[in-house]
Amino acid sequence: MRNIPPVTLNLLIINILLYLVKIVFQNKYDIDVSEYLGLRYFLSSEFHWYQLITYMFVHGNEMHLFFNMFALWMFGPLLEDLLGGKKFLAYYLLCGLSAALTQYVFYYFQIEGDVHRLKDIYTTIMQIEDVAVRENYLREWQMRVDEIYSSMIIIGASGSIYGLLAAYGVLFPNSYFYIYFIMPIKAKWFVILYGLIELLTGIFLEDNVAHFAHLGGMIVGIVVIWLWKRKNRHYFFTEF
Repeated sequence: MRNIPPVTLNLLIINILLYLVKIVFQNKYDIDVSEYLGLRYFLSSEFHWYQLITYMFVHGNEMHLFFNMFALWMFGPLLEDLLGGKKFLAYYLLCGLSAALTQYVFYYFQIEGDVHRLKDIYTTIMQIEDVAVRENYLREWQMRVDEIYSSMIIIGASGSIYGLLAAYGVLFPNSYFYIYFIMPIKAKWFVILYGLIELLTGIFLEDNVAHFAHLGGMIVGIVVIWLWKRKNRHYFFTEF
């Protein structure tokens, strides 16, 4: 742990401590921290601006936490040493924010049909002349809209982690990963392969994983690293 640079070390500590807090609150008070710190859809009544940051530090279970923290421990120190602490932290948070916004776009198209149908119902409700009946239906309508929006929640550091993976692929394209510790593959092809997997699973597989968030963090990460590298070739690996 002494060899891990400060930003990476603090990110590891915050993620692990917050997961321990989540377990304590869940077991002792029956409160799920994810419901409050996870990122809600921006039109939800439960959305708060700070969730754009806090969602990156909340995880669903031990395996979710382990794989993200393992990747952070694996790539974080090298990238922090190369970029410098401030730039590394900015990059990490930017990838996480980009992941959230990408997932928002996906959610928008996913729920657009349901919301559009509810807007048609709203028009019908507003034509009811009895005020009491109309207000009652409007309350039920609003509850239904909030239920749709509030069902969308994003948690986890995966968007930022995929950004770190992308950065490694851009900076060290010809270094090797070993799939299952056996099959060698160059970093650039590994990043492309993972990007394609996330795209295809996001399109064709219905699960609780925010695949487009992963893809968003990865794509923005590649663009940012490429721009930094191109703009400041000689001083790219320096602190702000």
